[in-house]
Amino acid sequence: MRGRSSAGTWSGSAAPPQKVESLRPAKPLVDTMRVRIRVPLRHPFHPEWVTTTARVANGRCDVLSGSFAQLVEAAASGVQADCAVFALEYPDRPFLGQQERDMLWQAFQVPVFALLLDRKGRLTAWECEAQEGWHVGGAWTGEALWVHRLLASGWELDDTPCECGRPGRRLLRIRETPGIPRRDPGREELLTPPAELQRA
Repeated sequence: MRGRSSAGTWSGSAAPPQKVESLRPAKPLVDTMRVRIRVPLRHPFHPEWVTTTARVANGRCDVLSGSFAQLVEAAASGVQADCAVFALEYPDRPFLGQQERDMLWQAFQVPVFALLLDRKGRLTAWECEAQEGWHVGGAWTGEALWVHRLLASGWELDDTPCECGRPGRRLLRIRETPGIPRRDPGREELLTPPAELQRA
């Protein structure tokens, strides 16, 4: 399937996902998050999708989930996703940037959805096909300290209808806040697309 990752829509026949050996960094990636993810991890709008974690994935799967670093490792190992990729986000860590999102699209050729987990590994917010903010629910609670910090750093809760047509509140970015990084400095070596992706 081919389409625009920024809009979350796709159409037409897809060429086989590109093998991205050059995405593999020179040194093994170390994922510093030690959050235990509550399983099974399912997208509330697509409960029929079976999710496989990038750490144990091999070959083809319906949906691949993991941090950006884990997804890059999986792509370099030849793992393919048939339906979607779930990029897992965590409080107090830089969220997925557009360049990273585009790289995952180029690698897997399926829609990329960001899912926000709390510090206990529970699902709290998720993107839809429109990718206009995150729908909140699940373990989301306005009492959590990390939620207060997030809302103070350029995000807000919005009640206007989403373009996808589903009801409920969404978490929207309203401004870029100085001093809050969009990505880890250690990711820079991963953010230069290899030659074959630049030509795509």
